Amino acid sequence: MTGRAQTPSVVADDEIVRRFQETGDHECFAELFARYRKKVYFACHAFYSDGGAAEDATQETFLRAYEKIHLFDGGDFCGWLMRIARNIWV
Repeated sequence: MTGRAQTPSVVADDEIVRRFQETGDHECFAELFARYRKKVYFACHAFYSDGGAAEDATQETFLRAYEKIHLFDGGDFCGWLMRIARNIWV
């Protein structure tokens, strides 16, 4: 025993996405939402000065991600979300 506290293992985004794609388990998408909602919101807030518009864009980002997640084939999930958010803004 080393005396160091063990950190809990964190499941990688790719694994959570794969589980959701295979099973449709909404808990998986809820985990992704919990991980990235603030980051997406702050990115949207940079696009829109209005907090309400940023909230709407955040919601739309996750809705589109949910609808198109079958197209995600690995890589940077957060980056993929940010591209969706930017496309909503454009």
